Amino acid sequence: MLVLTRKANQRITLLLPDGRSVFVEVVRVRGSHVRVGVEAPDDIEVRRTELSRPAPPDRSHHPTRPGVGVLPGRHP
Repeated sequence: MLVLTRKANQRITLLLPDGRSVFVEVVRVRGSHVRVGVEAPDDIEVRRTELSRPAPPDRSHHPTRPGVGVLPGRHP
């Protein structure tokens, strides 16, 4: 695990193998609470670990989630 120190309004950039980026920003620090913002491509799922559940089965043959294999404004 990489551990970094950041202050409010500072970002960390995660570079994906396909050249895209995910940005993680410390939005606010208040006492022991840290508010974090995540900016990621639409097809990247961002989940809070404590709420995570196993990923759904691959539905690439029939996408049902917005932003995954569906053009904007078009729905299966």
